[in-house]
Amino acid sequence: MIFKPDNMEDKTEFSCDVIVIGSGAGGALAAAKTMELNKSVIIIEEGPYLDSKDFDQNASKLVPLMYNRSAGLSTDDMSIRILQGKVYGGSTTINWMTSLRTPDHVLNQWSDEFGLSEYTPDIMKRHFD
Repeated sequence: MIFKPDNMEDKTEFSCDVIVIGSGAGGALAAAKTMELNKSVIIIEEGPYLDSKDFDQNASKLVPLMYNRSAGLSTDDMSIRILQGKVYGGSTTINWMTSLRTPDHVLNQWSDEFGLSEYTPDIMKRHFD
C-alpha cells in the first residue's frame, strides 16, 4: 500500500524489518531483493506519487514537482547538471526514455570478453520484449 499524507488516517507508527530510502531503480531493487528473503520493507520516498493523469506535459508544474532542486542540482563547480528525480520511482520515472535496448554486438562482447553468458542476445530478448 502507498501511504500519502491524505490517506494515513493519523497512522504514525509502522513496523518493518528494513527501511529503504528512495523508490528509484536502486531502492526498488533493494526492496524487492529484501522481500525475497521474507523480510518486511518500507520504502520512503521524498517526492509525490503521481498517476498517469498527473503527467499533463506542463513543465512549469512538473519540473519543480518531479526533479530535485527543480532540475537545478549540479556539481559544486556547476560544470555538470544532475537531473535527479524527486518522485515515486525516482530518476527512473523521469529518465525512462534513456532505457534503450542493448545492441546484440554489445551483449556478445560482454559474453565473450567477460564471461557474462546470461546476457546473450537470445537470453536477453525476453527481457527486452
